[in-house]
Amino acid sequence: MKILIVAATKLEIEPSIQFLKSHFSAAGDNEYINKEISINVLITGVGMVATAFQLGKYLANRQFDLVVNAGIAGAFQPSLAIGEVVQINCETFYELGAEDKDGSFLSIFDLSLIGKDDFPFINKKLINLTENAHLPKVTGLTVQKVHGSIESISKILVTSNPDVESMEGAAVFYSCLLSDVRFLQIRAISNYVEPRNRKNWDIPKAILHLNNFLITSFKEGFNIIEDGTGS
Repeated sequence: MKILIVAATKLEIEPSIQFLKSHFSAAGDNEYINKEISINVLITGVGMVATAFQLGKYLANRQFDLVVNAGIAGAFQPSLAIGEVVQINCETFYELGAEDKDGSFLSIFDLSLIGKDDFPFINKKLINLTENAHLPKVTGLTVQKVHGSIESISKILVTSNPDVESMEGAAVFYSCLLSDVRFLQIRAISNYVEPRNRKNWDIPKAILHLNNFLITSFKEGFNIIEDGTGS
């Protein structure tokens, strides 16, 4: 099985990289092989533009059985615990469109620049039918800036009400759907989306739990199901 691990920063998956170096054989730059499993690692850089470009270029020249986007995320919902590992199965590009004269927002769908069900969108959303059999499923919002004020957070909860936010998720969905490759987005919760206070964040805990999941999956498989059927 050929797997591509995609992360915005090396920091987020450093423990997994060290595990691969110790337990797999190097087979080229950022490629590791162990028996029937081949794992490549791609660090894209932060944000939608860097992720879409780097991942799209990578997939244009290589074939994979599974792409796994791994990282940390902020949670809007208090039911999600700091350090909890989740999978995102629905993504949205936040505020991709135009501002109207009264200050209201018009999406690319409102502007008829693209139809709400034009591929790869389904009712204005990016949907992943591939999933891990065990992780909780949540909805994601992909943003240019992480949110940290009461006003902007309240607006998101009214208009979108997502579970988590990241700066890369929808770009991974878009690239993989257009490339027709199976994928997962796996993230660990590092903080709540609230008035910005880094003292309440626990990035080390999120990275620990994220990499524990990845390393276990390297050993035991990613337990993939597609649209309710085993695969």
